[in-house]
Amino acid sequence: YLQDCNGDCEGTAFEDDCEICSGGNSEHEANSDQDCNGDCFGTAFLDECTECSGGNSEHEANSDQDCFGICFGPAELDSCLVCDGDNSTCADCFGTPNGGAFEDDCGECSGGDSGHEANSDIDCNGVCFGSAEVDNCGICAEGNTGLIANTDQDCNGICGPSTPQGEEDSNNGLEYGAFIDDCNNCVGGGTNLEENYADLGCDCNNPAPLTYCLDIDGDTLGNPEFENLYCLEESENNVYPVIPDEICEDTDGDGENDLCNQIWILDCTDIDDTCGAIQDPNDMYDEGENFSDDNNNGQWDEGEDFVDEFEYNYYDCNNVCGGTAFVDYCSNCVQGDTQLEEGYADVGCDCDNPAPLEYCEDTDGDELGNLGSEVLYCLEESENNTYPIIPDE
Repeated sequence: YLQDCNGDCEGTAFEDDCEICSGGNSEHEANSDQDCNGDCFGTAFLDECTECSGGNSEHEANSDQDCFGICFGPAELDSCLVCDGDNSTCADCFGTPNGGAFEDDCGECSGGDSGHEANSDIDCNGVCFGSAEVDNCGICAEGNTGLIANTDQDCNGICGPSTPQGEEDSNNGLEYGAFIDDCNNCVGGGTNLEENYADLGCDCNNPAPLTYCLDIDGDTLGNPEFENLYCLEESENNVYPVIPDEICEDTDGDGENDLCNQIWILDCTDIDDTCGAIQDPNDMYDEGENFSDDNNNGQWDEGEDFVDEFEYNYYDCNNVCGGTAFVDYCSNCVQGDTQLEEGYADVGCDCDNPAPLEYCEDTDGDELGNLGSEVLYCLEESENNTYPIIPDE
C-alpha cells in the first residue's frame, strides 16, 4: 500500500503548488499559502476595492479609491489639496494656485503670472494713478506736485545746475541761462547769440536802417554833410525814424510842384552841392530841366514842352559840374564831355563782349566757306545780343 504525504495508506493528501501537504487528512487547504497574486507565502492581499495589492502585485492598496474613499470614484485633490476642489482656496489674485501674484500698494494684482509690475501705477510723487512725471531735468513735476514740467530748462534745452540733468549738462560744458528776448528769439546762455540780435534798429526781423542824405538842391544826389539813418517802415520799437515825407510846393502857380524840401535819398554822392554851374535860359532843352514827357518814356523828346531855366550845381558821372554825361545801359559813363557814345561797349553781342565775326556757309564739305553766304554771328548767347550765335552743326 502506498502512503500519501500525510502518512495515510492509500490517502488522498498531496503536495500543493507551495509543496505543502494538502487535502486528504492533512487538514490543509491546497494552495492556501498562496496570496491573491499567486505567490507562495506572498504578502499580496485584497484591498478595500477588492483589488490584489501589495506583495508582488505592483498595485498600491486602495489606490483605486478617490479622495472621498469611494472605490473608483471621480473625486480628486485639486492643487490646493482640497478634495474635488476648484483650486480657488490657494489661488493668488491672478487666479494661479499657489501663485506669487499679489495686490500692490495701488490694489493692482502684480507679480507672479500677472504681467504687471508691482507699484508701477505710482507716479514719481508717490500717488497711485497720479500724473506726475520726471521731466527733462530730472525733477518730479505736474500731477499733485505743484510744479510745472521743465521750468528748470532754459529755451536752449539746458537744465539749471541745481537739477540732476543740469549737473550733468554743466559737467559736459553746456551753459545754462538762455532766455527769450524782445524779438522772441532764444538768446544768451549757450546759444552764442546776443540779446535782441534780430533788432538792428528798425524793430525785430526788419532790415537795418539805411544811410540817407538830404538832397538840398533837387539834383537827385544827396549831400553827405546832411546824413541820417532811416528805417524803411514804421514799427513800434524802431530806434531810428522812418524817411520823412517829401514836402513839395507849387511856387509859380502853374499847377506843378517846383519846390520840394526834405528829400532824403540813398545816393550820397553830391560831394559839392554848390559847384556853381548856372545855365541861363537859352531856348534849348538842357539836361536836368523839367519837361512834359508827353509819351511817358522818361526822356525829353523834340517838341515836348520844357522849363528853360535850370541851375546846374551837381557833378555828372564824368565829374563835370553841371555836365550832361550819364551812365548808359552798359554801366559806362558816356556823352557829355566823355567823347563816348551811349552803348559804345556793345558792338552787337551785348556789353563788353567781342564783336560778332563773319562766317560763311560750307555747302560742299571742303571746310571752305562759300562766298556770298556771309553772316555775322556772336560767340556766345547773351540777353541783349543784336546778332545770333553760330547755329549748331
